[in-house]
Order: sequence, then structure tokens, then C-alpha cells
Amino acid sequence: MVPTTCIMSTLQIGSFRLHVSVICALPPALCSAYTTPPHYIQLLPSIHNPSPLQTAPPLYTQLLPEFNFHFGCPRWGKICDCSAGVGRMDLKGYLHRVGLSTQKPPSLTALRELHHRHLLSVPFGSLGIHSGERIILDHTLLYDKIVVRRQDGFCYENNGLFLWVLRESGYQPVVLSARVCNSITGVYGPPYDHMILAVELEGQRWLCDVGFGEGIAFPIPLEAGWEGEHPSGVFRLQKAEEEWYLERKEDGGWRSLYKFRLEEKRFEDFRDMCDYHQMSPSSIFFCKSFCSLLLPRGRATYMGCRLISTEYTAGGGTVKSTTELTEGEIPRVLRETFGIVLNGKLVPKDEPIVPPECD
Repeated sequence: MVPTTCIMSTLQIGSFRLHVSVICALPPALCSAYTTPPHYIQLLPSIHNPSPLQTAPPLYTQLLPEFNFHFGCPRWGKICDCSAGVGRMDLKGYLHRVGLSTQKPPSLTALRELHHRHLLSVPFGSLGIHSGERIILDHTLLYDKIVVRRQDGFCYENNGLFLWVLRESGYQPVVLSARVCNSITGVYGPPYDHMILAVELEGQRWLCDVGFGEGIAFPIPLEAGWEGEHPSGVFRLQKAEEEWYLERKEDGGWRSLYKFRLEEKRFEDFRDMCDYHQMSPSSIFFCKSFCSLLLPRGRATYMGCRLISTEYTAGGGTVKSTTELTEGEIPRVLRETFGIVLNGKLVPKDEPIVPPECD
């Protein structure tokens, strides 16, 4: 993997002076020609979500393809350690994060444990998007966010980190692209809408997904017609020609969660859709501030100004209760229920999602 470099520079945009840290893949020697040491950014005065490609001069748009901003009015936000690299990513740190003490040799039992412990420990959500972060698909940054800072993440972050964990643990995971089904319109999102993993183990291919709310709790066999009950619900896999469909049992029927093909992709292929989900009115991550954590027989979900408790019952049933929150109560709920303390100020959001125009 090409090491990333965190650099610092100052951009003058009209009357605005922008101090910005940039994450890029340029060699440090080249970066040093444009930068000075501090690893922080500040925006004076505040600008609401400027696009890097709109605000940065041509030199920066050509040389520095990846930007990561924390905005304030004014405030400082730490981006990363300039010396951070893949070598700082410690598998023991991840295992501690998910409540495991030792690394185990590859096996189905070990894979099931890793998968389940990740879901019980790392919330799925969009809090970073609504507290001033831009999400970049870089394993070093994902490790820092989820393991070191103990934050939540959406599918590319959780499954992206899990991809690294599986490789480091001796597995050979394959990255797959899935398209999520809109629960209201029944329309599937665009390609690369969701990232999932497949692992071949003990003569069988297994679907892994630690980045989907109310999804599978354990890896499931890639077998057409498979059906099984997990602590998170009842699921089945259907196949029509080259398309596979993961479905969940709800209200006596089956709801499609997403569809996918067994065509290997690269982690980097999801970068455009990662940006899309941070700015599209058709994305739940842009429209709603939320995080959700699997419990042994239920789920806790924060969304907007609500805390939703879900109990899973036998046969795929659910019992839900909702508590309304004031904005001032949200930080305490995030800390006590999800173990999350955000770096930036959260702006609660719970807006309707515009259905995507895909099929």
C-alpha cells in the first residue's frame, strides 16, 4: 500500500484564509515543498461545507487528490499524525476494540466470532458526516477513526476495516459491490452503493457484512435458497441468473435488503460512491444523523432527536420503543449507549430521503 502523508498549507480564497491539512499519496519529499509541520486545520471565518475541488487552486486539485476537513467557527480539529502509516495499524488494537484478547488461526468459528464481535462493538452510522468530517477510504484513517477514536462508520468504513482485519488474520477476502433496495419504493440504488465481502473457507464461500443496519449477525453461506435465524433476525439468500438477493423476514413476508453479483471489486472502486453518500439527498447517511449498534437480542439506534430500542423476537419479529431527545441530551446518549464521544459538534438531522432514480 502506498503510504499516505498528512500535510499542511494555507489557501487564500477571496477574503477567506483557509489553513488546511491534506491527506495524499505524494512522497514526503515532494510534499515538503508546499507545507509546514502542524497537523491541524482552521477555517476563518466559517464556510458551510465548501467543496475542495471548488475552493482549492489548480495546483492543489492536480497534486492533492484527497482532502479531509474538520470545520469550525472557528475551531481546531485534529486530522492525523503526519507520521501515521500502515505500520501504526495494530491488529491487537482492533481485537481489543471488539472485546477479543487473542488472534486465532483462520477457521469458520474464528470468522463467526470476529464478525459478531465487530457488530456488537462498532456502531454503524453517519455521525462523522454530521459533525464536520469528510470520510476518505484509506485504511489508516479508518483504523484511526474506528479503533483509536472509537467512532462509528458506514458500510465502506466498517467493511473496509474488516477487509484489512481479515487479510491480517490470514483470510483471503474478496470485495463485492451491492445495491441496496429502497424500503419504500423497492428501487435498487446505483452500483457500488454498498460494499460487502466474501471469504472462501473450509470448502465454502461465506458472505460477510459488518456494515449494514439490521443485517446478518454472522457470515452466511453463499448458497441459493439458504435461510437461517440470527440474533438480528431471519434471513435468506435468493438467486436469479447472476444476481444474488439478501432478504429479511418482516411482518410475515420477505423484504429485499440488497442485491449483488460475485464479481470481484477493489476497495478503491467505492471512492466515488463514498462521496455520493456524504452529499446526496438520496442517501440516508446525508439525510439523517444516526448510529446503530447490535445488542445480544436487540438493537439500539440513535436518529435525529430520537433513541430507538429494538427487541428481536423468535421468528423474525421485533418490538420497538422510541424516546424523544433534546439536542442537549444527545452527547450523553451517544457516550453512554454507544461509547462515542465526537470530536466536532453534531448537527442533528432527520430529513426525508429522496428515492434514487435507479432500478
